[in-house]
Amino acid sequence: MPPLPAPVAFLLLNLSQWENMFWGMAALQNFTVILWVFGAIYLLAFTQKIGGALVVAVAATLTSGNGLLVWPVGFALLLFQVILKDRPSPKPLLFWTLGTLISIPLYFLNYKSPPGNPPARGSFTDLIGGWFAFIGSAVEALPIRPVIGSCILFGGIILLIVLAVCLHILRKWLNHKSLSSSDYFFLATAAFLVGTGVIVAWTRTGFGINTLITSRYKLYSLLLLVVLYTYVVGEIQASVKKWILSIGLLFSLVLMWCSYLTYLGDTIGLRQYLITSQFNWTHPDNNPTVTIDSVSSQYIDLYPAFYDSALTTIFGSAQQPTIPLQLTKIPGGYELVNMTSPSLGLDDSGAYIVARSAKRTYLFPVRQNQGSVRRALIQPANLFTTGFRSTISSAELDAGLYQLFVLTMSEGKSTLSPTNQTLTSSGPPVTTTAKNW
Repeated sequence: MPPLPAPVAFLLLNLSQWENMFWGMAALQNFTVILWVFGAIYLLAFTQKIGGALVVAVAATLTSGNGLLVWPVGFALLLFQVILKDRPSPKPLLFWTLGTLISIPLYFLNYKSPPGNPPARGSFTDLIGGWFAFIGSAVEALPIRPVIGSCILFGGIILLIVLAVCLHILRKWLNHKSLSSSDYFFLATAAFLVGTGVIVAWTRTGFGINTLITSRYKLYSLLLLVVLYTYVVGEIQASVKKWILSIGLLFSLVLMWCSYLTYLGDTIGLRQYLITSQFNWTHPDNNPTVTIDSVSSQYIDLYPAFYDSALTTIFGSAQQPTIPLQLTKIPGGYELVNMTSPSLGLDDSGAYIVARSAKRTYLFPVRQNQGSVRRALIQPANLFTTGFRSTISSAELDAGLYQLFVLTMSEGKSTLSPTNQTLTSSGPPVTTTAKNW
């Protein structure tokens, strides 16, 4: 029916996925593995061909660790099709089994667990709660508190609905009705999404349950809602369908609007972090001259940034009235808080921290103070309030004594204000946490 795509688009294309949308590496991994896995399942469920599905499954395996789930999920799908005689030949199952026996051992050949993984996984209750929170993380965007509790509750409800649909499909089979391609597709995609939740809970709960509802994982919760919605709409009677369509449309619109308000600060913060990181990378000296190594210059075109027109201000003298700034030493760095600067809106307008030593100058983003999302539902212009805060890690600064300034951008104009605050950095640590890339 024509209204079907609208809730799907609103559920997927919203700021709940701000990391996947604006962080290149997260997008390459999380979006691409879904593309390959869903593509492989689609080919197995809706076609009789196996070659393309095998190629796409290998691509999923090479993209992300949870892509390995495509093999057991695909095996179960093919096995049911053979048993229920929806596939005339067992050869595709044999080919898939061979692909499984080759791909999974090769993936783990010389595999070493990343040293940064937590030593403890948490209790059984923590794991179950983390799994539910992962599945229900989509509702973090709604102004319902406590956040973790609402995610766990919603995840439990979604899992019950998934189970109910699975029982509906089982009853079709018990009544000797043929399973449709949509039945197979739902069972396989739901198994992959729910199974991914189990894996993430098992490997990430030790970092804290908040890690399981982070933005880059939202895709799986939102996709499970989409899979449920599309399947239910296709199965229910026409007399009820308009109500499901209306409820789906209303829920998706509310979720999209709330996600805009809830995650707008995060989205702007990530953008400004990336832009200021470009400044810090290309200005290693205490002058406005851009410095980039010859190898990088062959592959990278610098992004046109707001600071291009403010370089004279950044490296010049501060002449504006002093802006009050509270500086607090925290483990690994400093926290900077201001409660008086006016909110300057969206995009690149607003305040930035300039840290200047005798050798070089750094530029750091700030986070505008944010008001109540509930109040902003009606008046979104009131989302941001006066003041800002920023966290500067000592690892991001060369050793030295730094004077702190506030760079303010407004309508393309820049001003530099003193804060009468300084901080001392001992420089990046000699040893850093081991990485798995």
